[in-house]
Amino acid sequence: RDVTGVQTCALPISDRWMDDSIESLIETFTEERERALEGTWARRAEMLETLIAGGEVDSTEAGQILGRSLLAWHTAFIVWSPEVDRATPELLHARAEQITRCIPGGALFTSLVGVRDLWCWVTTPTEPGEEFRDRISEFADESVMVALGVPAQGAMGFRSSHLEARAAQQLGLAAPYALQVVDYRATELLCLAMERPEALVRMVQREVGGLGGPDKNLAPIRETVLAYLACRMNVEATAKRLFVHGNTVRYRLARAEELLGRPLLDRPQRIELALQYLAYFGV
Repeated sequence: RDVTGVQTCALPISDRWMDDSIESLIETFTEERERALEGTWARRAEMLETLIAGGEVDSTEAGQILGRSLLAWHTAFIVWSPEVDRATPELLHARAEQITRCIPGGALFTSLVGVRDLWCWVTTPTEPGEEFRDRISEFADESVMVALGVPAQGAMGFRSSHLEARAAQQLGLAAPYALQVVDYRATELLCLAMERPEALVRMVQREVGGLGGPDKNLAPIRETVLAYLACRMNVEATAKRLFVHGNTVRYRLARAEELLGRPLLDRPQRIELALQYLAYFGV
């Protein structure tokens, strides 16, 4: 009997030994599993660092460590929050998974950097089409932004697409207002030119002329010219992109040539670069 007078039955010694043994085995298994996971994550982080740095790796071994084939196609992107308290790692992962579902057959691989940057790669057996790019804006807002690299194949493609996504992110961070989506493919020349900002500003001033004035009525003209150049100088495609009539596009293009003092076909690449700069950084 115990102190309360209730009769109790002590466990046989063999049963107590069995319980203690099972508890000890569980603790040992948990500790070993944690050490194994720590080792796996450490190897993965080391391999990821080597790949991004451009070091030589065995593609088969690297693929086994990262859990995906490096011989496949890789589309890198970064989801991040401009402020630490506006997004959680769970939200960043959720947005990354939403973007991944836009790419048929894609498998997501992520690496959380700090508390507000999530590096992502979507692996596909073949090169993904371009249609997914238009859907990415659905998953970006003021709390979560996206920087997108260009799909590429193999270990070097894994690296190059990521570096392009980081360059696009830097462009987004440098802009005076928040950019929800920055696509490296669409802004490649501007990303490269940002490495020499003073020379870039001089080029912008030289190329846009009167088209770069502060008059608010010039903004739709600049937007139309930029869309026209992006649409390979197709008036109808430009009108469709901007949801305006084709004659409106023609009028704005003619007005732009008046302000530039030369045809748009004269140095169109420089005009496009200059207008991209104004679109991101203002006049």
